[in-house]
Amino acid sequence: MLAWTLAILFLSAMAIFSWLFPAYVFRNPEVPSNYALLRKLGKLENVKAFSRERRLENSGDFYGAVKLFERESGRSEGYLTGFNNIQKRLYVQNYEQGKMFGYVTGMFDVVTIRALGDDDFFEGVAIQATSVDFPNLVLEYLLPVSMELLPFKAGSKLRIGKGDDKAAILHMDRLSGDRLSVSVVPLTYHVKLPDGSSLDAAPPKALNLRGKWPVFGEGMIAESSG
Repeated sequence: MLAWTLAILFLSAMAIFSWLFPAYVFRNPEVPSNYALLRKLGKLENVKAFSRERRLENSGDFYGAVKLFERESGRSEGYLTGFNNIQKRLYVQNYEQGKMFGYVTGMFDVVTIRALGDDDFFEGVAIQATSVDFPNLVLEYLLPVSMELLPFKAGSKLRIGKGDDKAAILHMDRLSGDRLSVSVVPLTYHVKLPDGSSLDAAPPKALNLRGKWPVFGEGMIAESSG
């Protein structure tokens, strides 16, 4: 009798697991193992580029440096962890299943630039810059393009507008010295260059959800910011 009862309990547990596990995987594609499984099964579309004219139905607000810092710099670590997970989930889902937080706008002074590799969110380039109006906001501008194609250097200006940029916020972290790190990806994969021209890139073909954030790291940010 005991063996029969245990068998029934085991089968019931397996049935519940077989129902709950797929739901968990599909609802949380930002979890690295879930993302890998969904990609392997062909159940997750590639990240798409958005047209410059398109405004997302679930689009968020546009944030300048001061507005964003005043709203988010006092948030708890728990809040930021949840926020960051949600923003990456929406990005992976091409913003089809929830409202995004918003976009960054403004003028920024480039501090440094580095290549993104296999250990990062995607391969390409990360530009670190500080807001001209409010240096306590440290920007990480990620773009899936070769470094050789971006003529940015320390001291260059990075201008992010409300028009065709759509620099979506993916990650935020509090830094030492009462600063806020904000990592963005332009959903149009379009960037304005220092000489007034522009560059269009293709969306990343694959993502590494195990990549570390901020992509420059606290030490690298502190050193670069002097």
